Amino acid sequence: MHKQPPLSTAPLQFSFPVASKATLANGTTVYLLPRSTERLITISVGIHTGALFDVVEGETTMTANMLSRGTMRLNPEAFALEVERRGCSISSHADRDSTMVTATGLADHTEALVGLLAECLLQPAFDEAELQRQLKRRLADVHVNLTDPDWLASHAHLAVAFPNHGYSRPREGTPHSIAEISRDTLVRVHQRFLAAPKDVIVAGSFDADAIVAQLDSALAAMPGGGATAPYPWAVPTMRAACLAERHDAVQTVIRGGLPSVGYDHADYVALSLCTAILGGYTLARLFMVLREQKGYTYGAYALSDVRPHASSIVFQTSVGNAVTHDALATLATEINGLAAQPITTRELDYTRQYMLGTFVRSTETPQQVASMVWNQVRYALPERYYETYVQRLQQLALEDLHDVASRYFSTERWFLGLCGAPDVVRPALTGLVDHVLTWDAESMSVA
Repeated sequence: MHKQPPLSTAPLQFSFPVASKATLANGTTVYLLPRSTERLITISVGIHTGALFDVVEGETTMTANMLSRGTMRLNPEAFALEVERRGCSISSHADRDSTMVTATGLADHTEALVGLLAECLLQPAFDEAELQRQLKRRLADVHVNLTDPDWLASHAHLAVAFPNHGYSRPREGTPHSIAEISRDTLVRVHQRFLAAPKDVIVAGSFDADAIVAQLDSALAAMPGGGATAPYPWAVPTMRAACLAERHDAVQTVIRGGLPSVGYDHADYVALSLCTAILGGYTLARLFMVLREQKGYTYGAYALSDVRPHASSIVFQTSVGNAVTHDALATLATEINGLAAQPITTRELDYTRQYMLGTFVRSTETPQQVASMVWNQVRYALPERYYETYVQRLQQLALEDLHDVASRYFSTERWFLGLCGAPDVVRPALTGLVDHVLTWDAESMSVA
């Protein structure tokens, strides 16, 4: 038998680059992350508003999408040509909490990138013909999603994870709401973008004084933005399941969750490690039991889902109808077992090494570092947060994990979203949850 080499026990020395800051004349903060060895530059404008504030479902994501599809000066085709002939890219997108416009390209084209980025933000055309094309594509995508069991299970899960909350609404919209989106809708949402707080993050190859001067000039007409709009915290419906019914389904898609904590909570690092032991990679408990031992699935995973207004541990898998009952029972056993069955030294060592390696690899490029700085800004994390995270991860002992596992991992706190055949899934849920809701695909909400 081949003997595996021992894992390294040498402490990982990690230093995350500290961004220098500048303030534009309009009050916008610029975070500067120079890398003299790079030839690329990435400039991102993060806007602190997202689809949570939709009046018409899907309006924020559509408006964000349209920002980089033509300006008052350049129609969609001319704008794309201006960007692509330089080998650059400009993208814009929104999630539920924020909107981001990002320009990336060779540092030689920095001035042009800044100018084009500013045009997207301040002078979008919202071209009617382009809007109609995008709405047709969006509608087609939504109809495809409504036939996708993974998508259906995900949205059934949102219904119990975030009941009566903006996080539970389809951020891409519904067939009905998409039909209500017009150019006037986009103009209104764009005004919300301009009024919201904004931050600029620049990473890669640049001269700090020059880039700040260019941004100051190009974004002079951009309002600095006020305070971030308040929004309530989401409270899950525990011991509940929501089922998207597919009477012809041959598989059950399972997506569940447990209440968790945010990045700045004292338990976060230990809880993340426990989550990884449960299902963070291919040596984790869920993967080994459901795939390797029982052969029920290609994969079973768990991850931390941190949001500004909610945090949860999410676990997911897909299994055949014949094993749905045992798969759900096994999930319950493994979740409860994280507290009942002691975490071993081997599990701690292997999972910690995996997490450290994965984390360090996520800081290799300027784009990755810029994304992490945006995370710090969004969640108001300390300047040295990531270094503290790595230190804490290396310091965790088994007793720390046992304490956290006993407080967070229990099916008394779980909530489930599923897609499958009701005559298979509903009996399998007996005794595992207190009540079962139905997610209706036509209304895209709980029936």
